Amino acid sequence: MKSFLLSLSLILFTTSITHARALSVTVCYPLISHPPYFLGQGIKIPPKGQRGSIVNAIDEAASQNDINVNWIRLPWKRCLVQLFAGEIDSVATSVYRPQWEPNVVFPSKSDGNLDENRSVGQANYHYYQHKQYSMDRVNTDILSRQPLRIGSPRGYAVTDLLKNNGMKIIENLDPTKGFQRVFNGQLDRYVFGEEMVKPILDDMGEAGASIMRVDPPILTTHVYIPLHAYTYAQDAKRFEKFWTDLASIRKNQVLP
Repeated sequence: MKSFLLSLSLILFTTSITHARALSVTVCYPLISHPPYFLGQGIKIPPKGQRGSIVNAIDEAASQNDINVNWIRLPWKRCLVQLFAGEIDSVATSVYRPQWEPNVVFPSKSDGNLDENRSVGQANYHYYQHKQYSMDRVNTDILSRQPLRIGSPRGYAVTDLLKNNGMKIIENLDPTKGFQRVFNGQLDRYVFGEEMVKPILDDMGEAGASIMRVDPPILTTHVYIPLHAYTYAQDAKRFEKFWTDLASIRKNQVLP
């Protein structure tokens, strides 16, 4: 009887340890492919190791910390809404959004400031325009108070920034279509991240070659893997290590 009770106690102890180690999170990333960071199109999740540099890095850091990642793909703005509401645990990726506090937690230092060393990269957002759309014409349109037709991806922080500054922005979901509208003359400018634009323009061929970047960038910022506050509170120590490991993996990746 004593041996039975001892065996049962060992089983229960082992089970409780296993449960303490097991942690699952749901992470959302965009429906649209953004090589090399996010690969695949639509709701289908590519095989592990073929999901893009950032997603692969998250998978690796999660594995190192006994975290199981349940990936989902949604329109980007819906990912953000669901994170803020606590319907999912994280998104890949986001700039720091102070309006999310205290619902969402970002990697921070002991003094409470953002820890840029634990970001997963940097984003530089620029205007892009047709090469035939000269700066003289831009200045003429501004002086004549003719509004520029500016497009930008829905849900992006840079889009919100421009709108908050009083600019009328034409939002869309697919950046490729945004650049095509610039080429066709339906938009004067399109806003997008410098780090993700080359594959899109290359795929557009001659049309993409006619698009030029306007310097300097509108916004330069670090991007992070935020967590809902409830999720973070489940095991703060583990998630702090996850952020540290993730940053290290990203720095050692061959891809951007």
